[in-house]
Formats: sequence, structure tokens, C-alpha cells
Amino acid sequence: MTSPARNPFHPTFGRSPAVFAGRDAELSAFELALAEGPGNPWRTALISGARGIGKTVLLNEFEAIAKAQGWIVLRAHVGPEMITELTDITIPRVVRDLDFAPSATQRHITGVTLPGLGGVRTEVTTTPEPGRNLLTSLQDLWSLCAPHGVGLLITADEIQSAEPNHLRELGHAIQELNRDDADIAFVAAGLPTGVEDLLQMDSTTFLRRAERVQLAPLSDETVAQLFRDTAALSTFPMDSGAIAAAVELGRGYPYLIQTIGSITWAKTKLAGTEVMTADRVAEASPEAIRRIGTQVHAPALRTATPAQMDFLWAMAQRGTPAATADIAGALGKKPSSISQLRHDLLYAELITAPAHGKVDFYLPYMGEYLLTLQR
Repeated sequence: MTSPARNPFHPTFGRSPAVFAGRDAELSAFELALAEGPGNPWRTALISGARGIGKTVLLNEFEAIAKAQGWIVLRAHVGPEMITELTDITIPRVVRDLDFAPSATQRHITGVTLPGLGGVRTEVTTTPEPGRNLLTSLQDLWSLCAPHGVGLLITADEIQSAEPNHLRELGHAIQELNRDDADIAFVAAGLPTGVEDLLQMDSTTFLRRAERVQLAPLSDETVAQLFRDTAALSTFPMDSGAIAAAVELGRGYPYLIQTIGSITWAKTKLAGTEVMTADRVAEASPEAIRRIGTQVHAPALRTATPAQMDFLWAMAQRGTPAATADIAGALGKKPSSISQLRHDLLYAELITAPAHGKVDFYLPYMGEYLLTLQR
């Protein structure tokens, strides 16, 4: 619960906002999937979208839905120890905390002392276990949960960075549990290009059948309601002019929306006024655009080739939407010779094609950011 005296906006990657909006269809579909039982396609889902579009936040909401239905959530942290961490740390910790799990230790009598010299001596011994892997660990956990109607949800963020052999083992375990009619679900999130590349690997066949959730910017109506409801949680409401200005500035982009709201709230507090106004939003604009540049655009451009950067730079200089022919001219090339560059940038979701022969930036204010860079 946000205190009225604190900033209600949360411009932090992965942190759920105080007010969640705009993804009702996805939430309803996932809620139904868990209630319906094995076979619902949403029990394996893959969320993709640009940085800051709300992938991790939606993943958090899916976890909350699972917990509300009594499910256990297992987070798979992508990295070199993902499977080991699940098997040796995450699952054992869950088993230890289960109210209905049997004790893993037993106390045995080791000797008896003579009267007056003490009582019964005992020692604690742990029942030895055979070698464990992810499949057997999940099977044992499911055997404990099944009689109580408790399902298992496994989630993974930044899935495009997962090691293929880890995904192979994870997929095998999920498929085996599905064969056993277990209540198990898997939801992962990642960047579009990385996810598409991932799906081409032999180790990810189980993900190719996943329900695809491609996140798009929020509608103006949703954004307006989000600003209004979030501001209402604090001491500074947002007037209609501020909401209209913030909606226009935010472009439906969740990270930017939270950033605009957060800076506007802080500007209002520093000004000693009682309402967030359009003037405060205007004051917040330069800093909000600067932050999306450093926090979103810079990482998104990290893997761009020099030729791709030249293409994007030419777009920024001419303003968008830009004609592909004009960009080719600026690069001293024929339009046909930059078609592969255009294709690769579209695939990476750095640009869009809003009309025939036209290109625009996929992420808001990327052109402004590029113009701040020294060439």
C-alpha cells in the first residue's frame, strides 16, 4: 500500500506499479488456464516486447494470480546456475516450508545411560537421497502437492539469455510432468529478437507451442486512467490538463509513463503546490526523455552494427516517419542496397514500417536520443 505522502509512481524496471492497467485480456486468460486444468494452451506462455514495455511486471501479475489460486511459484533465475539453483535451493526451500511436507530428518536412539547418570541419548540423522535432477525434484514436489490440489508455476525472466542445455532440461521436465497430468505451468519473458532466435534452437521445441504474448503500447484511454488512479493514491491529484499532457508525452510506454508521473510528482512537491498540472508535466519532460535514452535506448542500441547505426542516425536527422529513399540518399546508396539493413532493424524492433516506403522508430524518443550522441 502506497503512503499518501510518498511518490506513488514506480519508474523502476521489474517493479510492479501501484496501479496495474491495460493487460486485462492476458490476466483473464491466464487465470482461466490455471483454473481449467492441464491442456489449456496458456499453461505455457511466452511474453515478449521491448525494454520497459512491462514484461516483468506482467510476469509478476501472473505469479500473483497463481498464488491467489493456491499455486506454488518457482522462479528460475537465468544464469550459469539456473538448474542447480532450482534443484538444490529453490525446490528444497519450498518443500521445507510446506505445511503438509513430511520431515526429512528422523531422531534415532543411540544408547541408554544408567539411572542417575542421564537419560536416553539420541542423534538426528538425515535419510540419504539418491542423485537428484530437476525432473525428479519436480516430480517429488508434485507428489506432495497433488493430494492438496496445489499446482506449480515456473517463471523465467530474460529468457533469451538462458543457456540452451538449461532450456533442454527444463523443457524435458515440464513435458514429463505434463504427461503425468500434473498441474504445472511455465511462463517466460524476453526481448523479441532474442526470443525469436531462441525458438530456432533444437532445445526449445516446447516453447514453440507456447501461447505468445506480444506486448504493445497502452491505449491513450488506459494511460489517462492510470495517471488519474495512481495520482489519487497520493496527496497530489492530477488535473485534466496534466493528464492530457502526460498521456501525449508518454506514448503508451509503461516505463516512460511511470517516469513522467514520478518526476511530475516530485516537481509538484518541490514547488509546494497541491495539484499536478500541465506546467509540472512540461518541466518533467526533458528529464523523462533523458532517462528513457540512458535506461532504454542505450541498451537497445548496444548490439547495433555501425551500418545499422548509420541508418538510424540518418532517420534521426530527417525526422520520422522518414522515406527509405531519403535515407538511402543520405547514405550514398541505392534504396535496394539498404533493404537488408531495413529488414534487420525491423526484426530487432528498433524501427517500424508505418506505411509503404516509410520507416519510424519503434521506441519513443529514440531519434531525440540519437541526436544527442556525438558522431
